[in-house]
Amino acid sequence: MARILIVDDVAVIRDPIAAALRLRGHQADTAANGFEAIDRIVANRPDLILLDVVMPMMDGPTLLRKLREAPATADIPVILLSATVDKNVIIKAARLGVQDYMLKSKFLMSDLLDRVARRVKTQPPPPPPP
Repeated sequence: MARILIVDDVAVIRDPIAAALRLRGHQADTAANGFEAIDRIVANRPDLILLDVVMPMMDGPTLLRKLREAPATADIPVILLSATVDKNVIIKAARLGVQDYMLKSKFLMSDLLDRVARRVKTQPPPPPPP
């Protein structure tokens, strides 16, 4: 399945998402800010990033801009997860190629998993042994 990086400074948000993705067969990694995310991305390039907007040290829009500036990471799909409804942030993220946007206040895990499934290429399961 896909390698997915969840970037959020709040553990009670990122850890259940990572667990749900692992239950679906994905490889899920986590980071608490943009700097940690860059380390994870360099170590293991993800197929998809779930990205919070407001984080300490390096926020989501700054990380997103850095990803888009680097040829090696410019094409990684990103789903923005945020508590903010600031239209300027959403517009800037859209200009930087965010594929989707979810409000944390209206968050449903099933909806997130559906959106992830639409964004990542999945491998069919191996055939059963003879």
